[in-house]
Amino acid sequence: VFMKTRKFIIIGIISLLLITLVSCNTNDTFELDDCQYLIDEKTETVTLNRYLGNEFEVEIPSSVYIKGKDMEVVSIGFAAFQKINNNLTKIVIPSTVKKISGSAFYNCESLVDIEIPDGVTEIGSFAFYNCKRLVNINIPNSVLKVGENAFQGCSRLEKIELPEVLTKIEKSTFENCPVLTSVVLHKNITSIGESAFSGCVSLKEINLPDSVKSIGEYAFSKCASLTSIVIPEGVTILEKGSFSNCSNLTDVTLPSTLVTIESNVFNKCSSLSNIVLPNDLVTIGNSAFKECVNLKSINIPNNVLNIENAAFYDCSNLINIIIPSSVTYMGNNVFENCSNLTIYCEVASKLETWSDVWNETNCEVIWNYEIK
Repeated sequence: VFMKTRKFIIIGIISLLLITLVSCNTNDTFELDDCQYLIDEKTETVTLNRYLGNEFEVEIPSSVYIKGKDMEVVSIGFAAFQKINNNLTKIVIPSTVKKISGSAFYNCESLVDIEIPDGVTEIGSFAFYNCKRLVNINIPNSVLKVGENAFQGCSRLEKIELPEVLTKIEKSTFENCPVLTSVVLHKNITSIGESAFSGCVSLKEINLPDSVKSIGEYAFSKCASLTSIVIPEGVTILEKGSFSNCSNLTDVTLPSTLVTIESNVFNKCSSLSNIVLPNDLVTIGNSAFKECVNLKSINIPNNVLNIENAAFYDCSNLINIIIPSSVTYMGNNVFENCSNLTIYCEVASKLETWSDVWNETNCEVIWNYEIK
């Protein structure tokens, strides 16, 4: 009797597990008019999972009739149009769509015309990556998130206005958009991610709203046409390479809140002739001003503790610099190839914590200088 009871219990458990697995499988796919759809039976909606056709123009329906019901199309799935048809030039998205998933239009190199409807809340990572013929795109105010690399490599994209509700520009969102000339940021943006605008060589100006508190690594690197930038109050760190290779940058305003300039921040900003460092600055990172060949003078504030390796390397027109006694660390080759430079040091002689090759070029040094 015990063995029979045990057998029935095991069979019952297996049956229950099978029923559970079947009941959990609420997603199914079907094909209609060159589109594969993914059904969500819980919400009675569908995702356009994959486009299977080869038309030049595609209009996504707002709903499809399946299983005796009209189901709304609420999202465009991952890689739905990814390089399926390089002749795709136009796509119409219905107002029912709330999400454009990652890589949805990845490498759609012929896509010229697309309008994102009001109601979309998310544009996924790499969604429009390498859409080389896309000139303008309107991002509605309903969009809460634009993913990483979303418009990277859109080589004909000329202007962009980001939604008012957006708080963050993700990594590489507009990287290598070489004809992008106009970017409008609204007051809720707090963070600009790594390489967000890197390689936007035609971008001449950008107004950073006061809400911005962080600027990521290489955020504006290689913006060769950028001539001026005002960093908002509240920013405490300029991350690595954030304005490197901005060869026409002449006017930089730094906030009083700035504490750290990380490595390579202004590396190869060859037009920069003057910059005022804020009083609370503590660290000037490796190669921070390397190859700023037009920089003529710079005042180091009294709170600076660290000037790191090659910070002013190859600043060949730098004439004078004052080093306050607060500087307790001086890295290697700080003034390498600064052949016209005179260094005025407040301390009486080199500190033990300074590198032995801090002044490898043997620039003239005036020790025990009294800062007035």
